[in-house]
Formats: sequence, C-alpha cells, structure tokens
Amino acid sequence: MVQIIESDGPWGLTMAEEQIVMELVKGKKYKEIAADRGVTFQTVACQIAAARVKMKVHKVSEIVRDYDRMRRPLNPKGDQAIKELIRLGYSHDVSRGWSAPCPSTKENNDD
Repeated sequence: MVQIIESDGPWGLTMAEEQIVMELVKGKKYKEIAADRGVTFQTVACQIAAARVKMKVHKVSEIVRDYDRMRRPLNPKGDQAIKELIRLGYSHDVSRGWSAPCPSTKENNDD
C-alpha cells in the first residue's frame, strides 16, 4: 500500500508533486527531474498534470509562476516598480497579489 503525504501548501499537492514543482521552478526539464528522482518521464508528466489540475492552471509556466509567487517573499526594497506601487498606495497579499488603493473619500477642491 502506498501512502500519499500532502504538503502544507495552499493547493493540496502531494509531497512528490510539490518536489517536482520545486524542480520546475529551478528550471529543470522533465527528463532531468525523472533521472534525479529515479522515476520514468511518464511519472513526472503525470505528477505535473495532477499539480496543474490542483493549482487550476493550464500551462507548466503558470505552475512555475504561481508557485514562485507563493513561496517568494515580497522584497519592496529591491525593485523600483514595486516601490512605485507601494508609494501609490497599492498593497500586496501573497494569496491575492496586488490590490489597488481604495479611492479617497475626500473631495477634490481645485477651484
């Protein structure tokens, strides 16, 4: 009997699926992942397909993008575009992404 262990991430990936996704984020190809894990190319392809379904994405590039966003801490000091969004009042939440600032309720008095 095979025991399936789930990761603690938001998508309910198994540990094997999450490990494969982490390898994709590092830029590895299916064949490299299969060789490193000692499994077949088909096993890796099936686990990536299962991860796509659970993450509700259609492409491997979307898996990499979403996983990387979820795991990468926001570093507002590093990127000028991020600094500008923060300056303009945008906020960031790991699960929802960027949110526009609430419109001001103050009247514009430029007469």
